[in-house]
Amino acid sequence: MKSTVKFVIAFLLVFAAYLAIHQKWIINLIITQYDANQFYASATNALLIACTGIFFSLTVLTVRRWVIAVFLLLVLPALMSGFLYSRILGATMDFDAFNLLIHEAGKTQDFIKQYYRTVILAFGLVTIILTNTLIARFMAYKKRPYNDMISGLSIAGLIATPLLAFGSQYFPRYAPTYDSAPWIYSYHLMATPEPMINHNISATPDKSEISKIVLIIDESVTYDAFVNQIANNGFISVDYINYGNAISGGNCSASANALIRWAANPMEVIMNKDPRSYPTLWDYAKKADYETVLVDGQTSPGRMPGNFMHKGEQESIDIIHQIKGGIETDLQIAEKIHSVITQNKPSFVYAILRGAHFPYDGFPDSDHAGMTDLERYSASIAYSKRHFFETLLRNVDLHETLIIYTSDHGQNIVKGRAAHCNSLDYDAKEYSVPLLAITQNEHFLKALTELNSPGSSRVSHLQIAPTLLIAMGYDKTHVENAIFPSLLSKAEYTYLFQHAVFPSLRNTPPPYERVSLADGLITGKPRR
Repeated sequence: MKSTVKFVIAFLLVFAAYLAIHQKWIINLIITQYDANQFYASATNALLIACTGIFFSLTVLTVRRWVIAVFLLLVLPALMSGFLYSRILGATMDFDAFNLLIHEAGKTQDFIKQYYRTVILAFGLVTIILTNTLIARFMAYKKRPYNDMISGLSIAGLIATPLLAFGSQYFPRYAPTYDSAPWIYSYHLMATPEPMINHNISATPDKSEISKIVLIIDESVTYDAFVNQIANNGFISVDYINYGNAISGGNCSASANALIRWAANPMEVIMNKDPRSYPTLWDYAKKADYETVLVDGQTSPGRMPGNFMHKGEQESIDIIHQIKGGIETDLQIAEKIHSVITQNKPSFVYAILRGAHFPYDGFPDSDHAGMTDLERYSASIAYSKRHFFETLLRNVDLHETLIIYTSDHGQNIVKGRAAHCNSLDYDAKEYSVPLLAITQNEHFLKALTELNSPGSSRVSHLQIAPTLLIAMGYDKTHVENAIFPSLLSKAEYTYLFQHAVFPSLRNTPPPYERVSLADGLITGKPRR
């Protein structure tokens, strides 16, 4: 009788700890669904977390000693990763978020520097759970003839519950719990084949007056930061078209970059077409006889470039320069672009800058104490761009060159929230970016300002790819009908995406928000 009481108490301790670490999961998923009158989804998720909690607790209390070590080694890191994600981004980690984290693994060090307090909290929580688990096991474990049977069934239940529920029509809004999510998502990620790109382009481009086309994507620069730290400091000495406070296509680096590179039609993406299936900017450039060059300041040499790049896309890039120069990375990128566009051959350059990603340490003595995140952010932008445009534009013939400069997304630097990449209640600043065009080609300069004069209405990232294709010599009407209005035309609406930009495993389109460019009003509540 005494051993039974001990077992029940130990079971309740472990079960309570399991629910405690899933507090955010419960709040963000079960309670939110209930408040939205999604009673079936709320009830089934409550049932499923109760089942996994029971299976988890029984496993801990009945498995053999060597099995508990392996079990905790697999489960605790998964619990910590899910806890970290929900604490920082205020949402449950879904498959698309996991896929994003895999692609952005190179920024792990930046993440730890910026969110070290939350990382310490997660380690502390995992330590408490581990201690609680071991105490409970010490209190209740006893060799019983049915232990192996119970532990076997419990482990089978832990594995079977997410495998059967995830993607099932009976559990349409199920999200795996922290302990199982990384393993379930990893399985689906490995089982998902490489996307099939349609490299065939039916349109035939004319010979273009513009032989050098450059797209520069800065990192985490809002429009206000551009004005205060770049424009007002006089860092751009040539005339340029300033389209004002533009709207990015995504509030995460990967989604924002990918939507531009893939030249996808957003109206088809929201209807569930995979944007990875379109011919890319590289494909269009190669057909127009441009050499294709990627200059990447965010991944180390030899590694697969990030931002949802995949092998099928990479095959269409002639030259890849990966530059890791610390706080001088952007200046080195400017030098590399300059060396490419001063050669006597047509070239299309896509450059990804280091910019001002958190932890905002892109300037000398950045470890100086006493600076706020906003001050460090501003200093990083100013330092990275102090000689960038001067170096880039030195002796460049702008009559045959078009340079588009923007940022992947903006930043909303407030305490207690991620500065970008929020999937729920995101702030308009996360989508606020500069958008400039630099050229002295008379024909194209006139076309760029005819309908989108600065200040007339807001413009969008989604207009960049069509603009570049027209500059390559493709027919304007054909391009805009196939993709989206360019900067040579008026667009009435744009579409905002978060971390997801391709169909989910449940074959549903990514969440999005449709925004009028006349007023640019962003609600922070995507359609799902």
